[in-house]
Amino acid sequence: MMEKERVCVTGGGGYQASWLIKLLLSKGYMVHATVRDPNDEKNAHLLTLENASENLRLFKTELLDYDGLSAAAPVSKSQMLFQQNWA
Repeated sequence: MMEKERVCVTGGGGYQASWLIKLLLSKGYMVHATVRDPNDEKNAHLLTLENASENLRLFKTELLDYDGLSAAAPVSKSQMLFQQNWA
């Protein structure tokens, strides 16, 4: 069986990232999303998205935390990394 294409979305609890995660899940991607606290109530909506139970994994990390980010988005296995830039 072929492994699903894996993508990583940083700032997963944000408005834009939430919509992107929903779209990616609907297209059958395995989504790794970074959030500050996976157990925080404000991220609960992500777990209710269609296909989230089998295709979504939340990672606790800050964007500047290299170890946390590399765990969520191992370069050799992730096909894409979506990052929000705030100016």
